[in-house]
Amino acid sequence: MPDKAKHKPFLLYILLACLTLLGLGAMGGGGALVIRPDGGLLGMPLSMLEKSPFKSFLLPGAVLFLFLGVYPLLIAYALLARPKWKWAAALSLDRERHWSLAHALYVGLILILWMDFQVMFVGYGSLIQGAYALFGVLIAVLALLPPLKSYYKRPCRAR
Repeated sequence: MPDKAKHKPFLLYILLACLTLLGLGAMGGGGALVIRPDGGLLGMPLSMLEKSPFKSFLLPGAVLFLFLGVYPLLIAYALLARPKWKWAAALSLDRERHWSLAHALYVGLILILWMDFQVMFVGYGSLIQGAYALFGVLIAVLALLPPLKSYYKRPCRAR
């Protein structure tokens, strides 16, 4: 973990803002789809799902709420607090840094995949789909930038 006195990189604040905006928006949208699986709260007709394996928006709404809503907010918290959660560390592919940075990358990749599946099942219907895919790319790229990788690098342990 970085030294507590070490200055937080400006890029961290951008990443935190991205994760927070994504999380809050997805919780709102996903929550609306869970509450009204017919899409009524968001003005989305069930006919949008004709080419998908879903009969209602319940499951997509729950996935949206959890994986692009709750998860990014949890990761934003973890980037700041750096908790020692063994389950999260076990899912990190980067053993040299705190697990939260790898999970921020995962959020970006999940958003890109979410938009890909949406276009595949629902079709391309709005520029916002492309904008969200690019937002996923931005989150992923931020998590890979050297200043953040350096900030979250774990100290070497004596053998």
